[in-house]
Amino acid sequence: VSRRLPVTTSSDTGVELLPVEITPDEQKEPVAAIAPSLSTSTQTRVSASSCKVEFRHGNMTLENPSPELLTVLIRE
Repeated sequence: VSRRLPVTTSSDTGVELLPVEITPDEQKEPVAAIAPSLSTSTQTRVSASSCKVEFRHGNMTLENPSPELLTVLIRE
């Protein structure tokens, strides 16, 4: 499962939010719930063995990120 979020920009603060893509390596039992305000009609769970975050000045790869961290990354 892969989800790509739209790029959101804010000219007031000069901060640019970039899309986040989560692609699990294999099908696993879901371990964390995304906030209901982010899901559609059903609650979605998220897990991944790694997560690559791209910033304007570099990249960061998180190995075995916690479900809570993934939820925050998606929310932010």
